[in-house]
Amino acid sequence: MFRMVFSYVLPLVLPTILYFVWMSWVRRKVEAARRRGEDAEHMKLKTPWIRLLLAGVMLMAVGLAVLATVSGAPPSATYQSPRFEDGKIKPAEMIPNR
Repeated sequence: MFRMVFSYVLPLVLPTILYFVWMSWVRRKVEAARRRGEDAEHMKLKTPWIRLLLAGVMLMAVGLAVLATVSGAPPSATYQSPRFEDGKIKPAEMIPNR
């Protein structure tokens, strides 16, 4: 679950969360400027949903690429399937070749 959240969910959601935090800050600045009687129309922005989606997909791709290069067994390793030994089930594992 932890790996799924950090590999898929967080990279897709993080740009949107950061955008909404930034947008709330801009709205506070606009309201403060209006209270002072200044023109704040140039500060208003529209939500760039396509850019947010692309940023999330790019973050996810970078995260998956980093995860693939820094974790796991070497390509020459041999897969050992789950097995029943001494009355217990031993999980699957990758055995490095020497």
